[in-house]
Amino acid sequence: MLKSQICLSRIDDKKNNQETNAWAVLRNNTKQQQQQQQQQQQQQEQQQQQEQQLQQEQQQQQEQQQEREEEEQQQQMQLQQQQAQQQQLQSSSSSSSCCCSSREWSCSSSGGSSSSSSSRGQHLKPFSFLQRQQQQQLQQQQQQQLQQQQQQQQQQRQQQQQQQQQQRKAS
Repeated sequence: MLKSQICLSRIDDKKNNQETNAWAVLRNNTKQQQQQQQQQQQQQEQQQQQEQQLQQEQQQQQEQQQEREEEEQQQQMQLQQQQAQQQQLQSSSSSSSCCCSSREWSCSSSGGSSSSSSSRGQHLKPFSFLQRQQQQQLQQQQQQQLQQQQQQQQQQRQQQQQQQQQQRKAS
């Protein structure tokens, strides 16, 4: 009887050891999975930050280009006005008029010996407000994408928390 009891107790000990080993393996696997998920989330966040920085830099560059173009437009208009004034001084009997259309700025003087007109189709860009509208739309789209990414990250974190709670209950 004693021998059989000793054998049974040894068998029970082996089963208990196997079960504890299995639980330990499961816990280690789940911990590794959680760590991998956290690392992936961190990498995604870093990529998002880098994309945001690039987008901001591109937007700043575009704004700077627009400012330069607007300055060039103003300078050209000032030069044209100065030319028209000089023409008026040169011809006392002449009358001058300036006109601006969507793609052309022209100053002409009549009644004297001089007349001039200049086009701004190549140098000036009167549709800069359309570019600004496009930039605003792009910014809104980028903000929506970022919000969606943040929501996905929150969902992933909630799933991880639920997994951890289930593991605690199981243990």
